[in-house]
Amino acid sequence: MALAAGTGAGIYAHRLNSRMVLLQRQLAQTRVTAQAALEKVSTLKIPKDLSADIASLEVTAAKLRAADEALRRSFNEEMQKIPVLETRLSEARNALAARLATAEQEFKALQERNEGRLTNIIAVLKNQDKVLRRLTEPSAKAHSEE
Repeated sequence: MALAAGTGAGIYAHRLNSRMVLLQRQLAQTRVTAQAALEKVSTLKIPKDLSADIASLEVTAAKLRAADEALRRSFNEEMQKIPVLETRLSEARNALAARLATAEQEFKALQERNEGRLTNIIAVLKNQDKVLRRLTEPSAKAHSEE
């Protein structure tokens, strides 16, 4: 029985030894893999802390959103003013057209009056010329006869 126990203990020790050799190989292989991974990681360029850049970009984005919203509100307010401005512009155009029509009528009336006056002035001047010629003709004949 002692022989069976000794043989069993030897077989168990051999199995433990085989298992230990296998685990040592796996450990060596894991160390080689870990060392390669560590070397690869150390060659990688690790980026700096980007949290400050991200925060700055978020602030800029918030400002741009606020500016966009302000522009939209301003645009909408201006768009609401357009119908009122169109009405005022139409009223101003109508008033200007009425004033222009009145000015044209006054100009035509003034032109007609001035044409009438000019015609009268021309007629008066022609009559005066005739009268003056008649008056001066006999005296011119009298001077030439003397």
